Amino acid sequence: MSDEKTIHQLNKYRTVGTAWVVQQQFWFFGTLKFIDGEQIRDAQAIQDCSYFFNKLDRRILGSTAVQRKGQRLNRLVFMEHGKTGNNTHFHFFIKGKTQAHFRQILKAANDIWHSQKMARTLDLRLEDNLGNEEGRAYYGWKEMRTFEKETLVPTLCHLSQ
Repeated sequence: MSDEKTIHQLNKYRTVGTAWVVQQQFWFFGTLKFIDGEQIRDAQAIQDCSYFFNKLDRRILGSTAVQRKGQRLNRLVFMEHGKTGNNTHFHFFIKGKTQAHFRQILKAANDIWHSQKMARTLDLRLEDNLGNEEGRAYYGWKEMRTFEKETLVPTLCHLSQ
């Protein structure tokens, strides 16, 4: 495939992906950073994020809903490596199932990410995404420069039917 054709295909993929994110109407846009973003392996970073999202699901939805019913908070998670290519961090979009979940997600996410069990974590930034979906929807796709380097992490994502 020619470089021009590849660039066109990547741009099309990003455009479709961005529209898809907007359609989901996520409540929050978040960024998760690590103390050693330049040294943490991708597998370890994904494992830490998996732990974080599992704890968040249980805190908001309850252990029974998560373990027995398979319920999860709707979310899309993107892994990035920054401009230099070696600063591993995550961006995510998330929403709850009821209005009460809005404030609960804000509080619980910060508590969990900064807990002692999350020793490699540095910063969590969680921003209200309502009314700004189009402005941030592209953000998760921006580092996708080739089809071999996927930024969306399906094992961390969940969308209800």
